[in-house]
Amino acid sequence: MQRLLQAYGVTSVQSSEASVLDQPEARELRRVLGAILDPADGRRVRSALVTPVFGLVGADLIRLEDDDAAWDEWVERFPALATGLEGIGALAGGTRPPRRVPGQARLLAMADGERRVTNLTHVAELLHAADFESRLGPDA
Repeated sequence: MQRLLQAYGVTSVQSSEASVLDQPEARELRRVLGAILDPADGRRVRSALVTPVFGLVGADLIRLEDDDAAWDEWVERFPALATGLEGIGALAGGTRPPRRVPGQARLLAMADGERRVTNLTHVAELLHAADFESRLGPDA
């Protein structure tokens, strides 16, 4: 059914019994959130930058090592993400679940983009719910 819908340009995702927390997108979002929490940690920022959310590759990171201004631009984006994600758990302090994920346009251009965005959104909703219910704080 999904292939037929795709042939007509209709995007769809398949339902699954697997936990979204066991999917690669959950690990990727964890890396992005780590960089948001501690943008001064270059290791965390580099780890986030090579996720599909940002789409950088090793060669890009090597170029950034030689370009302080470009590196600083990337680093400065992470604190802004904390307030710009429209409620991604405690990081945004919002009262609404997220409406979009960072890099959404890039992800949607991928063959499995709808699934990736759905997974990221679902994980973000779970984070938001956990924050709202338990008041865990950003580090939790």
